Amino acid sequence: MAKSIHSGHRSRIRARIQKYGINSLEDHEFLEYLLYHTIPRRDTNPIAHKLIDKFGSLEGVLNASLKELREAGLSKRSALWIHCLPHYSEMYQDYYYDVPEPMEDLDSIYDNIEELIESTCRDARVGQMLVISMSPLGMIIGSNLIELTDKEAKDRVRKLCQIIVKTDAYYVVLADVRSFSSTFMSEYDVYMTNIYYRALRAIDVTLFDRYYYSPNLCRSYKKLSLFFATEEEFFSSKYYSLIRRQYENYSL
Repeated sequence: MAKSIHSGHRSRIRARIQKYGINSLEDHEFLEYLLYHTIPRRDTNPIAHKLIDKFGSLEGVLNASLKELREAGLSKRSALWIHCLPHYSEMYQDYYYDVPEPMEDLDSIYDNIEELIESTCRDARVGQMLVISMSPLGMIIGSNLIELTDKEAKDRVRKLCQIIVKTDAYYVVLADVRSFSSTFMSEYDVYMTNIYYRALRAIDVTLFDRYYYSPNLCRSYKKLSLFFATEEEFFSSKYYSLIRRQYENYSL
């Protein structure tokens, strides 16, 4: 018996999503995939095409009423699943973005950051770095203590980017754990902050701030005006002239 042209189609769709993401699907393929969850055995390709033809677009299908979806031939289970999808998305957006905008409530955002740094770094080893991941509106969504032990600065920057790119961060805060004897940031620390900022921008992540933590000190580079986001800001500062001879050959 000849195999259907759609034989193995579900496996191919799932493999494509895993490899390239759900945005790689055409509208009718996306709708097919949604229907896999309520129609386990039938070919959902013609059903998806029929729905898009009837409602004019994928958006039209997703915005259709429960009654309209039932009249279009979907079972009660499938119609309810499709009808509820926009509402699931709205609930997620409300949850994810239900925080004050950073520019309106920076004090509370910094309070949350510094509370996490104090509680996490208190028992951390000297030399470790706390990476705090944040949403676009400043909500902390994760944190991780790491060790950047590579001797070369380039290798440390590369490793940091490899770690951060696996998170869902829009902003990150970095906090270095130092010893009691270390009392303040060095010119090199200020220089590396600019390097971190530029490297993270290359992976579409913004360095929100960097912190210096020791048992007797927790200081924000930005609050101390030691945070230079752009090359122009850094190169026009006094710190560049202090260290350019030592590190002028460094490049990302």
